[in-house]
Amino acid sequence: MKFIVLILVALLVVAASLADTSSAFVVVHPVATTSVKAGSGRTSPRQHQQQKSRFIDTTATATVLYKGMWTEDDEIQGLDRFKACVPYLLPLIDGHHFAKYICLRFPIIGAIDSFTIGPLADIADSIPFATLILFLILSLGTRNPEMSKSLRFSAQQAVLIDVSLILPELTASAFGGIKEFSPFFEPMSNFTTYYYLTLCIYSIASNIRGQKPDKIPYLSNLAQMAVGPF
Repeated sequence: MKFIVLILVALLVVAASLADTSSAFVVVHPVATTSVKAGSGRTSPRQHQQQKSRFIDTTATATVLYKGMWTEDDEIQGLDRFKACVPYLLPLIDGHHFAKYICLRFPIIGAIDSFTIGPLADIADSIPFATLILFLILSLGTRNPEMSKSLRFSAQQAVLIDVSLILPELTASAFGGIKEFSPFFEPMSNFTTYYYLTLCIYSIASNIRGQKPDKIPYLSNLAQMAVGPF
């Protein structure tokens, strides 16, 4: 039931993000206005040259403005470096149960887990729909434009990492009671653990270094679209 609710909420969040960001693509292009004026009526060679020069300047300005909306890559400053790491607790907690085999095989990792993510996962399990509430907070509560763009980006990317864990969750639930598939549970769980740990560690390390963690294929682009250009 939790997975079904999470899927429905994820679909609603994606739909809302697309609706909010669709207006960001509607740009009043000054080039069209200039080109119309340049072609209307008869002009002398000198006037035509001046209009052509203005047309080129306007084109360059419009191109710079358009690219500047999406290629902004400012470094993360001050406390935002640490604040941007907090949202990644969501996928770390939500995917914690996949790491059970690794913790059993490697006692050192199990010991580290017992005083880091383990207690947080236990607290989340004791509170009904705790991860779902955190999911909604990160998805909808970070739309405030007054909040730092780096924080909003990390929040949206953490949400997308968490959403990507739905598929292995559903697979484990569907085939959990079938004995023939039991040999595959450990390698699948380990692969899922390596997957989300790699993404979270990369994102956290990049934030601490003051660099935007936008090199994750597909997910980073979706997170940038959800945040918008401003």
